[in-house]
Amino acid sequence: FLSDVSGHGIPAAFITSMLKSFILQAGPLRRNPQELLRYVNQGLYGQTAGNFVTAFYGIYYPSTQKLIYANAAHNSPYLISPSGEISLLPSEGRGLPLAAFDNEFLAGLKNYYSNQEILLAPQTKLLLYTDGLVEAAHFEDPAQDKTFEEVIPEILPAFGHLHPKEIVSKLFESLIQFRGNSQFEDDVCLICMEV
Repeated sequence: FLSDVSGHGIPAAFITSMLKSFILQAGPLRRNPQELLRYVNQGLYGQTAGNFVTAFYGIYYPSTQKLIYANAAHNSPYLISPSGEISLLPSEGRGLPLAAFDNEFLAGLKNYYSNQEILLAPQTKLLLYTDGLVEAAHFEDPAQDKTFEEVIPEILPAFGHLHPKEIVSKLFESLIQFRGNSQFEDDVCLICMEV
């Protein structure tokens, strides 16, 4: 589970705390990504003072090599194949952010949270991240045309053979080099796992 709360400071921290509580209280719903997102959405709706939450939740089953996941308007994770090819995890119906609309309203839309499945070959890596990574711009010239999102496909294939921890480290080092500074306007969270 990876999420990103809009806004900063104490309000965002409070919403993150509520989010964690809802997840802990969800019980068996945690076995079903779409149901967990629906549960959390209903709990957060009307409680966030206009803030919203993007979230990605996936469950990987090693015995079947299947990843079941649902997305609430979060950035699609990257897949890194054993040969180093990269792609974005298919995300049809990315859904809408959590806490923006109640479940009754969402049920009438095609964008309601829904499960998707994909088979992942052994040694495939899954890279999850928050938008602070892809939206980072050059520090001294933020108006330049390129964001780090455009750089990732150029550099990530070279990291494909590395251990997930090293991928995170190398990608973060590349981000700092691209940005020209180690300070960011938005949080940057990176999670990499190998199946």
